[in-house]
Amino acid sequence: RSVAAAVWAGGEVWECDGIPTPFVLGIHRPRIYIPFGLDAHGRTYILAHERFHIRRRDHWAKLLCLLILAVYWWNPAVWLAWTLFCRDMEMRCDEAVLTELGDQAKAGYSESLLAFALDRRVPTALAFGEHDAGRRVKNVLNWKRERPRMAVLALMLVATVATVCCNNGTAQPDSWVRLESR
Repeated sequence: RSVAAAVWAGGEVWECDGIPTPFVLGIHRPRIYIPFGLDAHGRTYILAHERFHIRRRDHWAKLLCLLILAVYWWNPAVWLAWTLFCRDMEMRCDEAVLTELGDQAKAGYSESLLAFALDRRVPTALAFGEHDAGRRVKNVLNWKRERPRMAVLALMLVATVATVCCNNGTAQPDSWVRLESR
């Protein structure tokens, strides 16, 4: 009901007066709903964040997780997994925005997160300021662009471990026979 009076702003973006925070809503054709009156920088950050959710199809993943949560509502491990899933999904989007916009966007992006911070127990949509804003702001401010050097070192480590684990170091059966006959 709160988005019934939304006004189309172009593309998949709709502006609405009665919403407290930007969010993605919809399954087949998800829409981004944002409040009226956002400044240009805040709008850029929010749309980059929400578009990353749509590109990664987070609305489908969240629907699947909500269905699992509805079936296993009594299990505390499922609630913990839900909370961690939502937090990680939001932090992944935050890091994608910083990768796309660069280090100079850290301060403005953090301000946008704080401006739309909400305190909800059970989120229902992919909302911008929805999950643990304090931790997200710390993560944004401490974020550093991934270095190719670290990726190369990690790849070399994986290749070394795979080589060691995949080698079959068993002795030839004939050598055991010769040793027993002596």
